[in-house]
Amino acid sequence: MTNLRSLISPARSARTAARRGLVSLLAVTTASAVTLAGVQGAAATGPDQPEPVSAATTADHVAPKMASADAGTSSAASSYNTVRYNKLYKTGRLGASKCKMPAYPLTTAGNVKAYHLSFLHCLNNVWVGKIRLAGKTFTKPTLVVHEKGVNSACGFMPADNAYYCSGSRGIYIPWKRYANMWKTQGAGYARAYAMQIVAHEYGHHVQAMTGILQASYYRQQYVHKTTAKRLEENRRMELQASCFSAAYLGADRAYFPMTGAIYSNWRWMVANMGDDARPGGPRDHGSMSSHNWWSLRGYNNMTSASCNPWTAASSIVD
Repeated sequence: MTNLRSLISPARSARTAARRGLVSLLAVTTASAVTLAGVQGAAATGPDQPEPVSAATTADHVAPKMASADAGTSSAASSYNTVRYNKLYKTGRLGASKCKMPAYPLTTAGNVKAYHLSFLHCLNNVWVGKIRLAGKTFTKPTLVVHEKGVNSACGFMPADNAYYCSGSRGIYIPWKRYANMWKTQGAGYARAYAMQIVAHEYGHHVQAMTGILQASYYRQQYVHKTTAKRLEENRRMELQASCFSAAYLGADRAYFPMTGAIYSNWRWMVANMGDDARPGGPRDHGSMSSHNWWSLRGYNNMTSASCNPWTAASSIVD
């Protein structure tokens, strides 16, 4: 989901989106937001949790100011080349970070922060070489763990979702969400959820470092002329972030390890994240079947090249 700083809050942006028939994909200036659709549905249950997760997971980030208000043929072509033929796709298979699952119970702010710092260290070690091979500058994302919401370069980050903000290259984590999940859904599910979300947020960081994120937003604002095409563009961008997430988890599966409750919960989770998990919500992230397809594709292939939704038919990013 794309929200602009001028919309002030996700709640307000949702109301605006409902009126406009799209999720604020109209004006990329200095701030915008992306969401990963949450696991929802009254009848849905995973291996370890008695009830479904009821809220969406989100990632927020800033797109740069555009050089011109006009799309222009060269700019349109350039943005397409960036998302479709990015040098990142030629960097080969991701290596294993050889990181184990962080042992911190996700029950306190300190533990949630320690968990994510440990995880981010592992993600940095794997992606740094790929970013540099792609000819880009690698930067480590910052981490902000908060309780009641926090201001950022992307506007106010509410306390119910996790965000990535490219204006500050920061990942924002509401720790109580994880603590509540640990208590109500169980440790196995909470850990699987945490690893999926932070790796997805990091996927947006990879997009920002390689220009994919900015180019996709440019295409949404200046290239695509219909709501349907703008939403499809956003779905491609979101599905790629989840594919990047899964590629990392697949590459490190022997060390993490992706077995038992962690793996079964993760498999259930990626199959139950999608726009159709939010009845009546916007079609900006992809269906559950598409999210599952791209996640397993990344997990099994472990390459950036396998995570290129801009080569895919519309039916695979529905």
